[in-house]
Amino acid sequence: MASNNNNNNNSFNPTNVLLLRAPDDPENPSSDKYLSAFANTRWNAVCVPVLETALVNLEELSEVMSELVREEDDQASQTTNNSSFDPYPEEENSTSSLNNDNENSNSNKIDGIIMTSSRACDAWSLVVDQLSSSASTPTPIQLPFYVIGTSTRNALLQIYFSHSSSPYSPDPSLILGADEAGNAEELARFIIRQQPRPRKLLYLTGDKNREVLPGMLGSEGIGLRKLQVYGTKGCLSFKDDLALTLDRWPHHHGRRHEEGEEGEGKEGEKEAAEEEGWWITFFAPSSASFVLPFLQSEKRVWNKNKRIVAIGKTTSAHLKEELGLEVDAVATKPSPEGLLDALQSAR
Repeated sequence: MASNNNNNNNSFNPTNVLLLRAPDDPENPSSDKYLSAFANTRWNAVCVPVLETALVNLEELSEVMSELVREEDDQASQTTNNSSFDPYPEEENSTSSLNNDNENSNSNKIDGIIMTSSRACDAWSLVVDQLSSSASTPTPIQLPFYVIGTSTRNALLQIYFSHSSSPYSPDPSLILGADEAGNAEELARFIIRQQPRPRKLLYLTGDKNREVLPGMLGSEGIGLRKLQVYGTKGCLSFKDDLALTLDRWPHHHGRRHEEGEEGEGKEGEKEAAEEEGWWITFFAPSSASFVLPFLQSEKRVWNKNKRIVAIGKTTSAHLKEELGLEVDAVATKPSPEGLLDALQSAR
């Protein structure tokens, strides 16, 4: 565990907020949901990307999605055929055989899809683009999508709005858990409460996953078919991006050096910048571990007036237990509103 060198001034409530995440649309940062939420508040927020994401196993995902649609189509056909089905078959054994076949097939049937990140939605969206043009079946996927937080739900809704006629698009009414689940543990409890309870779920993951959700579901007899669809790595330009952001930051409280002004000069400006207070917002354990050394070397944010906020309990636990940091606030939901509430409640 790293040593705790926070040295926070807990009585200080900064007005600058560093969001360690990429904006929703890098070409139009002002449209970002977090920046929009902070627009009319006492806080000045900025996003600095921390992670780079690469989508993987898209061909396998394509095969799985096609399989799900075929199952929906087969089920629709069976329903149609059953309307003329003879309820009194001549051979009793044939009924028994049919039931056994159904039981065997049902044991492998996917009852829903778990997505805990909008990056999993990005992978699904890309495959929807590829498959929609060749889709011949009219039967859409009628499976629940179990998600964490509103960001994941909104990413799925965007797929629906862009491809509403595609059988691979999620049904908006079947996107579940966003309001109830802010972390993996809450989502697992939400799924376990479902009636009828799902027996097997497709779980789209990244390269870094905790075992909380699989463990809780497995203990209740809910199986998972895991498929990694994205991987993340630290953004190599983060240190330079952070420095450039701070160089251009217009909301300094300290007196800025102006050309021709006597007195403080550049050294005074540097000292004033190092007295700035920042809320440093961590969004994921993996990004926190990567970015911490760079933050600690940048005294304009990592100083006695900094405070630390985590987007959820999982990230908070990692900051405390693995990195030895003091966490000043934790969002109850991984959303802009949850983050704002955490800052407003902080003392």
